[in-house]
Amino acid sequence: MLFLVAALYLDFGYATYVNNCNKIPKNCIPVMFSDNSNMKTIQEEITSKDMQTVQRYDASGTLESKSGRTVSLIYNLLAVQAIPSNKIHNGMDYFDSDPDGTPGAYFDSFKMIAGRRQFQEDKEIVISEEYCALLGMKARDALGANVVLCYGENTSLFKIVGVFKPLLREKQYNNQYFKNLKENTMNDNTNSEVLVTAFIPQNVMPDEYCVGTDNYVFYPDGKKYRYYKKKIDTLMEKITVNMECVTAEDLKLNKNIEWYNVVKIKMYMLLMLSVLSGISVFGTMFNSISDRRKEIGIKRVVGANDQDILVSLIIENSIVAIVASMMAIYLAAIVSLGYTYYQRQILMNDYCVHLYSSTIILFVLFTFSMVVGFSLIPAYEATQLNVIDALRDES
Repeated sequence: MLFLVAALYLDFGYATYVNNCNKIPKNCIPVMFSDNSNMKTIQEEITSKDMQTVQRYDASGTLESKSGRTVSLIYNLLAVQAIPSNKIHNGMDYFDSDPDGTPGAYFDSFKMIAGRRQFQEDKEIVISEEYCALLGMKARDALGANVVLCYGENTSLFKIVGVFKPLLREKQYNNQYFKNLKENTMNDNTNSEVLVTAFIPQNVMPDEYCVGTDNYVFYPDGKKYRYYKKKIDTLMEKITVNMECVTAEDLKLNKNIEWYNVVKIKMYMLLMLSVLSGISVFGTMFNSISDRRKEIGIKRVVGANDQDILVSLIIENSIVAIVASMMAIYLAAIVSLGYTYYQRQILMNDYCVHLYSSTIILFVLFTFSMVVGFSLIPAYEATQLNVIDALRDES
């Protein structure tokens, strides 16, 4: 059971890692900056038609929720040329640290549920469904309403033109607040700070409030990819500020390294547990044979040969091993499902459940080694018993 639980934990962790990597848009090289000063350098090197830019702004605000409580809002403002169709870098690395080191940990699936994603005027905003809940409105009812954004000593009024499904990171950040709200456990000491993600048009907010820039360099084929990769590598040598770049080679290498580590840990666990369990099985079976010396002697008298005794003992041990394996699978499944529930429902992580073939193969090898490898020597010793001595044994 210990091996199976640990192996499933590794499998699920790797599947989650791969899922996060897959959130990064295909045919795209994301380049992230924590400083907006080098934006022009990037735009000069890469043509605008092949690059989309998302600027992240810091803003705040307050509102009175439907319960009558004043809520402090922290805006995760993303200024875009065009809202993406299905995936977006959510900008949440500005608010919390990466929990798992995954390159795609801050990419989220994006889905509109009401209104439009295109901006027609400067003072328009697209908000999340969680923001609508704070306003006490349903998604479609919020369209056309106004919200106030505060940045520095300035304020601006924006009109809601679209609503999207909450981003996973936003839900994680606000999980405790909405849990307290639902359970009606809000009090004066409860944190009323809520993070809301919203999209606004570019060139609306002053540059001094920009806290970071994400650039998506799209490439149609391998030739273009190598061309842009070379340009970006050159830029990273020139620019000294904090700059992150995730390439196709990075993702492939990271996945390969993670998979190698997972398999290596499984092999070490298998070796260690096989030795420990093998010693236990060997001792148990040896004691069992010592207690059954007379029974084995009777079998020899009635005509059983060495092979018959050997096979019968191994079959008995096989049945015990199969029953133990079924119990291990059952208990490991309960533990794994409980941990999955904790990850998905409590921590609200995008936790994946996937069983890889290496776990099945290693588990079968582990069980087979218990049945055959550590049962063979005691079973063989049983075939070498002297019949007369065995029948005289009164134990």
